[in-house]
Amino acid sequence: MHCGSLMKKKVFVHGLWREDLDFDKMRIGFGCADPKHREDERGVVWALAHRRTGRAVWASAHRPPHQKKNKERDSWRMFTGIIETTGRIERIQPISEGVSLMISCCLQAYQPGESIAVNGICLTVVSFGDGWFRADASSETLSRTNLGGLRVGGAVNLERALRLGDRLGGHWVSGHVDGTGTIAAVTQHGVSKAVKVEADSGILRYVVEKGSVTLDGASLTVNDVSERSFEVMLIPHTQQVLFEGFASAGRRVNIEVDILGKYVEKLLTCKDGAGNDISGAKPSLSLDRLRENGFF
Repeated sequence: MHCGSLMKKKVFVHGLWREDLDFDKMRIGFGCADPKHREDERGVVWALAHRRTGRAVWASAHRPPHQKKNKERDSWRMFTGIIETTGRIERIQPISEGVSLMISCCLQAYQPGESIAVNGICLTVVSFGDGWFRADASSETLSRTNLGGLRVGGAVNLERALRLGDRLGGHWVSGHVDGTGTIAAVTQHGVSKAVKVEADSGILRYVVEKGSVTLDGASLTVNDVSERSFEVMLIPHTQQVLFEGFASAGRRVNIEVDILGKYVEKLLTCKDGAGNDISGAKPSLSLDRLRENGFF
């Protein structure tokens, strides 16, 4: 069958629309029931449609040398801090260097290897069934987050990774927790609740008034910041979507700061979050340079 009798039908791979296919180097075949793209060891497999019949076919194109698969890039996932549902810990099974968590919830149609934020921590689905999925957490994750303190029957907030075209209802959330804090106080303000969270200086340096912060996966607006703590407000809707008992004094919460703040700090100072010099060269971007060019 000649490639000239094919036409492209929304060719979408790795989050990008592609129109640079080399039809002369494609291998065509019928018999695939699922018209979605997939990958094999040689490169990307593209979904196409036959011009006359409209039947789905597969056209396999070799990946150009400069587009070799990058596992770290392909595994990058983003969230927005809008909790979809809550789950329940059904089983905690020790494994080498960590634990395997079995979580029950109402989410469906998982894909093996997809990412789900569990209390704001990006975990990978390793297996699933009707009403449950399983994800592994390393010892590093357990020590740096509140997952290590979970018990069977405990509740968690859940959010699936963003798809291209989804609304960003919260802010950019990576699922890489920066540390934990402790809920110091919960104050009722009408139907809303003010939650005061104590955290160390390494986290507070990136928390700004009216900025965004992620607590156990939920994108929240910062109302106030002090030397040792910050405060967020939970409106009734947020209280309903978070797991019961989220706003409890003394509870340990996962914190992820807005990653934009860390990028800006690195550009301006060439220092990491601990204040250590990470470059011997003078930064090309500085407050003085921004001021000279009229940015503020």
